[in-house]
This record gives sequence, C-alpha cells and structure tokens, in this order.
Amino acid sequence: MPKDSLTGENYEFPRGITLVKTDGTILHFASSKNRKNYQMKRRKLRWVDSMKKSQKNVAESIKVEAAEAAKQAAEAKEAEVAASKASKKG
Repeated sequence: MPKDSLTGENYEFPRGITLVKTDGTILHFASSKNRKNYQMKRRKLRWVDSMKKSQKNVAESIKVEAAEAAKQAAEAKEAEVAASKASKKG
C-alpha cells in the first residue's frame, strides 16, 4: 500500500495519483486535492494540524483522568489502612 506523500495516510494502490518529478523522485497522493496542495506548496495544512491537535488533546485528557483516578485510589487505600489500624488499637 502506498503512503500519501502529503498527509502520510495509506491508501489502496489502484486509487490515488503517482507523480514522478524530473529528478526521479516518486510521490504518491491519495487524491488530486493532496497533489494540488503539494504542488502549490501548501505543506502545512490546517485540517491535518487540527486533527493531530484534537487527537493529542484526547490522549492528554485520558492521561489526566487516569492520574486522577490513581490518586483517588491511593487516597482511599491510605484511608482504609488508617481505619484498620485505628480499629486494631481500639
């Protein structure tokens, strides 16, 4: 499966466009939109950047939630241990 030279996504071989430059480099594009954006030197696309940022934000929020859950579990365990020590003394 070729990989799109602009976005980096994989696509099926019969689809897409293959561009061979005069210096011999071969570029694969999933669509004519990607080929035109590459030829107009639009290498930094807003929709690609926004997709990457949204995926990064989701991953970061999951990490934060997991850290908070671990902290709450640790606090609950400490409270349980303290309660058991108090019941043994009394």
